[in-house]
Amino acid sequence: MADHHHLDSWQEDGLHFFVFQLRPAEDAETGPADAPVAVFTLHPEFTTPVAAVIVTPSASGEEAEIRDLRAPDTVYTAPVS
Repeated sequence: MADHHHLDSWQEDGLHFFVFQLRPAEDAETGPADAPVAVFTLHPEFTTPVAAVIVTPSASGEEAEIRDLRAPDTVYTAPVS
């Protein structure tokens, strides 16, 4: 992580979401706005995250790669809105 303080947080439908800035890979040519983020989804009744993903924007910024940290082989691409 680039910083242990979260960039953003919110609550929705009883879930708590936290976004943390990650350091880009050493060989990546990205600026801070293009760096990946980790998003954790928590529920107050559980001791572990309900979901945890890494979101890495594409070079064009039109889509992002999303990697599920609970199932690291699960990777997909989604449009950035």
